[in-house]
Amino acid sequence: MFRVLLVGVLALAMRRLLGAGPLLAGSMASVAGALVFAAAHYVGAYGDAFTIQSFTFRAIAGLFFSALYVLRGFGIAAWTHALYDVMVLAIA
Repeated sequence: MFRVLLVGVLALAMRRLLGAGPLLAGSMASVAGALVFAAAHYVGAYGDAFTIQSFTFRAIAGLFFSALYVLRGFGIAAWTHALYDVMVLAIA
């Protein structure tokens, strides 16, 4: 849902308002979405304590999932994220 709303809207806005091509708009929206995704984990009463390691990991993961969404669509990105979540639960 995060990627559909944030990355999708950012990419669409860049294409329509700035006249960016699909590659540039998708790339810029993916980077911006990844940074917002990483930062969102530290906000609010239930937010994690900020560390550069966790922020970097989340930013890279967010970039991967955002790029996957832009290139392959919501279903593939959601399924890949779900498999990652199952893997994390299995290891923990």
